[in-house]
Amino acid sequence: MGRQGQQYLSSQVLTAWPVNNRIPFLHFRPRRHGRTPALILLHGYGMCKEHLRLVATLCCWAGCSVMVPDLPLHGSRGPLGRSGADQLLLTMDLKNCSLLFRQAAADVVACLDWLCARPEVDPRRLALVGFSLGGILTALVLGMDGRPRAGVSLVGGGDLAGIIFSSPAAAPLRARLEALGYGPDQVREHLRDVNPLTYADRVANLLMINGERDRIVPPEAVLRFWSALDPSRDNRLVWGPWGHFLPPWPTFRQVLGHLRLHLEDGAAGELPPGR
Repeated sequence: MGRQGQQYLSSQVLTAWPVNNRIPFLHFRPRRHGRTPALILLHGYGMCKEHLRLVATLCCWAGCSVMVPDLPLHGSRGPLGRSGADQLLLTMDLKNCSLLFRQAAADVVACLDWLCARPEVDPRRLALVGFSLGGILTALVLGMDGRPRAGVSLVGGGDLAGIIFSSPAAAPLRARLEALGYGPDQVREHLRDVNPLTYADRVANLLMINGERDRIVPPEAVLRFWSALDPSRDNRLVWGPWGHFLPPWPTFRQVLGHLRLHLEDGAAGELPPGR
């Protein structure tokens, strides 16, 4: 496996914080000949790319080229430094929240562009895997960009308004919105362009793994998105008796099994089957 140091891309959506307008990422390249499938790993709220280093390494060993970016206002993109910078994301108004989700989606697209330009990557075999906030972005980008062949959303959802009005983690933003007289329907309209629910009919080959006891992304917010997906497009929802944190090894095997199914041929055929 070949791993390069931190690299950067320029974000195509600009915010008021210069440090947030570039995309730091890690890249893990498998040591093998020929073109390989490629995977973008997206971290959760309050996390950073370094938290996914081990997962990226394992996926790389399995034969995938892996890219792990910092999401807006997270990791080294936080204008207040790493500690507490992510808290900005849920204390803003709807305009800034929309801007940051647009930036995040555009950044993932920029990462796809970068991977497609790599000579060792097969651009026909791209996938996204995201945890929590990253899972929401996985669902969003799968609906907006037709290049990824598959995606996995781990304890993510697809109804931003439903999450904001039901999740304890979104309490600061929810309080601000309710004080201004906003309800879920008004928020859905304001966030329409960045809500995965808007693009649900375009999503294909998405595996969703969610917890029945999750209070961060509650089941009702998951089911609203799930009910909007086209069942004929090989989307799948798996529930388990857990909260917002999944059992690591069984989940990892499920993820690899899904990638093996959809990133077939060459290196993807070497991925171990999921359970």
